[in-house]
Amino acid sequence: MGVLTDDLSRLHNEILRLRKGRRHLLTEIGCQTRDRKSAMSTLCARLTRDRREMARRSRAERSAFLSSLRTTIAARQRELRVDRAAARGAWADLGTPMSYFVEPQPAFRVAWKTAIRPREHFGAEEPEVQQGRAAAAEPETKVREAESVRRHTHERKTHKRER
Repeated sequence: MGVLTDDLSRLHNEILRLRKGRRHLLTEIGCQTRDRKSAMSTLCARLTRDRREMARRSRAERSAFLSSLRTTIAARQRELRVDRAAARGAWADLGTPMSYFVEPQPAFRVAWKTAIRPREHFGAEEPEVQQGRAAAAEPETKVREAESVRRHTHERKTHKRER
């Protein structure tokens, strides 16, 4: 019986060692899982924070770009208005109507364009004075322009009704 007892005790010890190893393995897996969960939540939090920061930064950059673009466009439009007004003034001084050199347009467009800058602003003054006056008269011009467009739109509607 000595051999059978030795085999059973060896088998028993082996079973205990395997159970202990399994318990240790499960404990190790649990620790690793907690560590991975913690690392993953930290990574997700960092990604969320970075994404918010990128969105805030890109929003600020877009806003700055659009503001700059608006300013640039407004400056170019102002320059164009001043150039067109100076050209109109020059043509007015020559006594040649501007429409002689421009392709024919509908009557309401011509009236609308001539309402933008009145000719009385451009006399025999220096160009800097003319530009200064044109810039000072810009709010009045916008009001006149809006009234002119409104008036011509109303005339067109009235004309259509009369038909």
